[in-house]
Amino acid sequence: MGDIVPLGLGKYLQVLTTAINNPDVRRASGDASIEQLLEKIFSVFMDHANLWADISTIPEVNSPELSESNLYR
Repeated sequence: MGDIVPLGLGKYLQVLTTAINNPDVRRASGDASIEQLLEKIFSVFMDHANLWADISTIPEVNSPELSESNLYR
């Protein structure tokens, strides 16, 4: 069960970053503002910082969308 938590959080972060970069996805997922989506990412980081290393090494989750430079373009 413990192995599934980083994967679930990583997939959630992928959806959030995709929504930030794609207005169609953002509309389909509740039309949240970019600021709200960034707050959600920050909350995941603050609540689960101890899992961040695990999340970033999962091949299914490790993608360019989760890079810092991609979030702030």
